[in-house]
Amino acid sequence: SLRKKMSSSRKHQLKSLMLSIAKGILEEEDREREEEREKYMAECCPPLAMPRTLQELQELCREIHHKIDVTDEERYDLEAKVNKANKEIIIFFSLIDLFVLTILNGKCCILIQRFSTFLEGPKHFTVTVPFTHSHNDGSSGANL
Repeated sequence: SLRKKMSSSRKHQLKSLMLSIAKGILEEEDREREEEREKYMAECCPPLAMPRTLQELQELCREIHHKIDVTDEERYDLEAKVNKANKEIIIFFSLIDLFVLTILNGKCCILIQRFSTFLEGPKHFTVTVPFTHSHNDGSSGANL
C-alpha cells in the first residue's frame, strides 16, 4: 500500500502529547471554574458577620427566613413553568404522531385549534379525518 505505517514509538509519542495537551486544557478549565465560583461567591454571598447580641441574631434569622421564602417562591414558579412546558411538549409530540399517522394512513385533513393556550383554558382540539380509501376487508377506515 502507498500509506506508510506509523511506528509504535511515534504513536505512543503522539498519544502522550495529546494526553498532556488535554490535561493542560482540563487544568485550565478547573482553574477558570474555581475563579468563577470565587467571583460569584464574592458578589452574591457577602461574608457573614456574626451577630453579637440576641437581637442581632434574631434579626439575622428573620432575614435568612425571608430569603428562604423568596427562593421557595421562585423555585415553585420555575417548577410550574417547567411542568407547563413539559405538558406542551408532550401534546406537541402527540399531535405530530397523530399527523404522521394520518398521513401514513392516507387521510387528508387535520385541524388543530388553540394549541398555544392549552394550559390556560379548556382543551380545544378538533381532529377531522375524512376517509379517502377503503381497506381490503371492505371497511372504509378505522377509528383514531
